[in-house]
Amino acid sequence: MDMDINKLKDSVRKIPKRIWILALIMLIGIYFRTYHFHDWLYFYPDQARDVMVVKDFLNGKAPLPLMGFRAASTNFDLGAMYYYFQIASGKLFGVAPNTMAYPDLFFNVLAIPLLYYFLKRYFKTDISLTLTALYAVSYYAIEFSRFAWNPNPMPFFVLLYLLSLWKFLTEKEKTRWRWIVGIGVAVGVGIQLHTILIFLLASVSLVAFIVLMKSNWRLWNRWLLIMGIVLLLNTNQIISETHHRFSNTIRLFHLSAGSSESAGKAGKVYDVALDAVCHTQANAHMISSLGNKVECDYLTIAATMNNQRSLGIPVDMKKFSEIAISLLFSLFGYGSLIYYYRGEKDQKRKKFLGLICLYVGLSFVIIYPVILDAPLRYYLQLFFVPYLFLGFMLEFIRRKCARIFFTTIFLVGVLVIGLNFNTIYAEAKLYATNNHSWPQYVVLGELEQMRDYIISQTNSSKTVFMIADGKYMQNYYLPLFYVLQEKNITLLRELKDLNAIPSDEPLFFVGKKVERGLVDNTKGFTIQQYRNFGEIGIYILNEKKNDQP
Repeated sequence: MDMDINKLKDSVRKIPKRIWILALIMLIGIYFRTYHFHDWLYFYPDQARDVMVVKDFLNGKAPLPLMGFRAASTNFDLGAMYYYFQIASGKLFGVAPNTMAYPDLFFNVLAIPLLYYFLKRYFKTDISLTLTALYAVSYYAIEFSRFAWNPNPMPFFVLLYLLSLWKFLTEKEKTRWRWIVGIGVAVGVGIQLHTILIFLLASVSLVAFIVLMKSNWRLWNRWLLIMGIVLLLNTNQIISETHHRFSNTIRLFHLSAGSSESAGKAGKVYDVALDAVCHTQANAHMISSLGNKVECDYLTIAATMNNQRSLGIPVDMKKFSEIAISLLFSLFGYGSLIYYYRGEKDQKRKKFLGLICLYVGLSFVIIYPVILDAPLRYYLQLFFVPYLFLGFMLEFIRRKCARIFFTTIFLVGVLVIGLNFNTIYAEAKLYATNNHSWPQYVVLGELEQMRDYIISQTNSSKTVFMIADGKYMQNYYLPLFYVLQEKNITLLRELKDLNAIPSDEPLFFVGKKVERGLVDNTKGFTIQQYRNFGEIGIYILNEKKNDQP
């Protein structure tokens, strides 16, 4: 027994310090990604729809979905792999809004050590661990780990793809088969997560194929395996396509052509500038949480500031400094990427930087056609880029002024962590005070409180009617339908003729919160009771309407 304990102690002592530090970083990352996971979960109509799709399949009420999500406002459907992740989670943990988000959480936690391994291909351990720690507490990374949405697993699969492809580019015929499988899995899954990844992974893979086959045509068998895995993981999508005469694939090409036509409407120079500025804003937000988390608005803000200056109105120096620092950070980062690539002597490190140059460069090209409608979530596949840029800055200081290197690491770490913690704290405060729900944000914990309030005011009825204006109906009907259905209550939408609503059925209205005694327009119904939930007001209405003029 003593010998076993001694062996265990020896084994523990042999574990490198960097592994203990990485484990601690992972624990911190897991904490921020799982804290109040259920109550603080975003639960939009898409998430409500998906949990019902998974529930119906597991209960035998619907067939296995062959196709997945519709891409934004298009008619193109992605593959169904994300549904399969959710089905597996539902089978293991039961079907619920939070369990549908477990795959996102799982892959985002795995992305933390994978990012460290990725960064180690170029940087030393101290810089790699520092950057990984900053990623673990990044508000941007945490946010996309905490709800169910098909692009959320992208960080893991993008890293898997780039690492595996780099191995293939450097080792060629000596590449271990697990890396070849890694490429196939990353591409096979990645192209089912987001439309941008379809074009980006296909483009990078095509360039890699030409380069590798030109150097050694005997690598055909490895490319054949990659293609086989991609096709295998997309089997159900291919079956659906053959049944529908490849209409979905045709829509993809029409989507690409339509996007290209719309890109130049504001002028090519403006679009190119917007493409560059949006990448810059995304880089800054991803690493520091600075700026608008939804829309790319730096160019608009800069134009407004210029107009204010011409009118003699003082500009917002805080916002001006934020934009200026973001631009300088990205200019230094892209410049360093090219500089270090051109000057690198080690062929493995050079190919690593070359692959990043290719991937980032093609991202600019692929996002350009949709740049006028590209929110910051369209840059999730580039999440690692600002960490590379910061790594280049630290590497530059190490080479040029080694005496202040560790001081710089400490100060940069404090600054970046402080900025992210400031945003995380502000968000957590809204959640903790049940004050986060608003027309565009549906929070599960607050939604369940709305449900309980509705049930408490509707006399145990099994059918409830809901009326609401546009965005409230669009964003709240399906989530409320699901949570009420879980309590065996059917929620019905308003009828075109409001007078046709049965007088004996409970009726409520969803609108903006009651503020200073002012209430929303309840379409002529009188209010019996109301309660605010964040920015949302739930109004219980009387059965009879007021007389209308």
